[in-house]
Amino acid sequence: MSVEASAAMPNQAPVETWWRKLGRRANWWVGLDLRSLALFRVGIALIMLVDLFNRTSDLEAHYSDLGVLPRDEYLDKFMGKWISSFHLMTGQEWYLGALFAVQAFFALWLLFGYRTRIAVVLCWLFTISLQGRQPMILQAGDVLYRVMLFWAMFLPLNARFSIDAALGRVTDKRPTRLLTPATVAIMLQFFYAYTFVVLHRGNDVHWHFGDDPAALSAVYYAASIDHFSTPLGQWLSGHPDICKFFTVLTMFLEAWGPVIWLIPWGPTRLLACLSMMGMHVGFGVTLKVGMFVPISCATWLPLIPTWFWDKCEALFHRRPRLITIFYDAASESRHKLVRVLRELLILRDSNLATADSDPDVAEAIGDRFWAVRDEAGKLHTRADALRVMFKASPLWFWLAPLAPGFYFLFSGGRGTFFSNRMVFDTLRWRPGKLNHFLAVFFLTYVTIWNIDTLQGKKAKPETQIMAHICHWGFDTWTKGVDGVPTKHTLRQAHSRCKRLAWLLRIDQRWNMFSPYPMKGDGWFIMAGTKKDGTEFDVWREMNPGVPPAHADTAPEDRLKVTFKKPDVASTWYPGQRWRKFLMNLRQKKHKKYRLYLGRWICRTYNRGRDREDQLDTFHWLYLTESTLLHGKTKPTRCITLWRHFCSDGAKRRGHKPTYEAKCKTYKKPTPKKKDGEKTTTADKTAATAATTDTTGSK
Repeated sequence: MSVEASAAMPNQAPVETWWRKLGRRANWWVGLDLRSLALFRVGIALIMLVDLFNRTSDLEAHYSDLGVLPRDEYLDKFMGKWISSFHLMTGQEWYLGALFAVQAFFALWLLFGYRTRIAVVLCWLFTISLQGRQPMILQAGDVLYRVMLFWAMFLPLNARFSIDAALGRVTDKRPTRLLTPATVAIMLQFFYAYTFVVLHRGNDVHWHFGDDPAALSAVYYAASIDHFSTPLGQWLSGHPDICKFFTVLTMFLEAWGPVIWLIPWGPTRLLACLSMMGMHVGFGVTLKVGMFVPISCATWLPLIPTWFWDKCEALFHRRPRLITIFYDAASESRHKLVRVLRELLILRDSNLATADSDPDVAEAIGDRFWAVRDEAGKLHTRADALRVMFKASPLWFWLAPLAPGFYFLFSGGRGTFFSNRMVFDTLRWRPGKLNHFLAVFFLTYVTIWNIDTLQGKKAKPETQIMAHICHWGFDTWTKGVDGVPTKHTLRQAHSRCKRLAWLLRIDQRWNMFSPYPMKGDGWFIMAGTKKDGTEFDVWREMNPGVPPAHADTAPEDRLKVTFKKPDVASTWYPGQRWRKFLMNLRQKKHKKYRLYLGRWICRTYNRGRDREDQLDTFHWLYLTESTLLHGKTKPTRCITLWRHFCSDGAKRRGHKPTYEAKCKTYKKPTPKKKDGEKTTTADKTAATAATTDTTGSK
């Protein structure tokens, strides 16, 4: 060895040690546990399956050409230029049902961790396609979910508790925790959903302390929204002091929950995760927000600390179940099955052995799939062996009585069918350099996108960071035919850069209940007239599951049109998708959609009915009500959102239903005055503030 080399070595060793030490500290601080990532995989897969099941009931109404938004009209008038969806290839129900089935199939792949990288990419593609078909029914939870799936493509979700892990050959030791640009990116993405909500609210008095009467009233206004409020939410809105406490608690958790998680101590991080999940559960029991609650809770699953998993393993394996699982060495399919069961049932302490290693087992196993020797030394086969495996599982022991049913899935040729499609392969859990580069690029892109949203929807390109960066990039790297850089305006450069977000559907805006919850409230009435002149509640007739407006309504009066405020207005909607759709159509900017809703109602209601029993005309009415402090409301007025004639004859007949006349004269009762107290002009104006705003008709 040369003198120069020997002199250089002492200087190189400390640098390497310092770098590795820094990496270990960073991994301990912001690394994610592979078991938490596996739980995250299970969570997003289950959410997808439940969401698909919920959407199936409205397959025709929301996605087919016979629904509320036919493809031709959507493509010509409403669809964004950079939104794509293969759900638009045809409007037939059989095709859409097939796509739902295929997406559910890949969701099962993701659930069990089978070819996980392919599964998560396909689940993401199907999700953005499904959301692109009908954007009017999407809520904040859908945005968060598709963003979760996008970042999940960069993570090793199959490293633990998966079929891939059971059959994978590990070339190097899997760590407990993993730190990559992708793990940092998904952590920051989830934090953005809270940080930017707080920033969008700014110093609004509804969320902060102050001398203003409206201080700390955000939860009160949110719980008072009739479109969302549950009976518990109605009770909460009647207790302003409790609402103020929950306003402070919500603001504290959203602002400081992510910061508390960054404290590198296991119990503190677990407390942060449970507190944030508990906050979302609280939203769910007071407001009907659909899938937003499980989706938001799932964002905290990959952040569960290693401390929690170590404690669970120490607890579950305090007295390990030392069972031995035997399989036929001559059958590769049976070898695969027992390895998969051992991984999914978390039988870490169990042993795997071939049947020929024990003469007694070789004689007993015969043509059976496997045999299990329990702690007492007793040998079990068939369904009884599977029952012993379930009983030994620290997590799935409660499923042991169902072992015969599970065994049926593997008996006969079914087990061979499944196992033949599984292959032994190298478990690739370590991301490559391209993965790192893309994660850094998209994290930077999403960060700039979120910062720009603070300027508001009507912000000019001159105030947008992305516009200036893209303008510089286009002028630097794009050149014309003559080699001279092509000039782009700020608006053009900004528009082109935003296309990437629309194509990948990573566009996002976290401004829920910002700067304060909505105060304009009310309830819908959809009243119709049959051709024989009968007036009735069209919506409740079409949706038998919608309860009557009032608990004391007689069964025979359920379909009578009533203008009295419902006991629980949120029960008027058959589901969260209908709630979002109809609340969107209530806005003037979406009034062009109302025509297709009217056509769908006439077409759906009249299908298969006798002529005299068919719907002739209907009115979609909205009774507005503004929420004030201390349980008060402003006077209600009736608005005709849409009047629809189901046939040309209905318009010629010119029938004037009683509910139309009542809507025009609907007034808020004049407040009673005490003796000697005069009625003011303001009281008279409030009492007669009933107008009809017919914004459309056919």
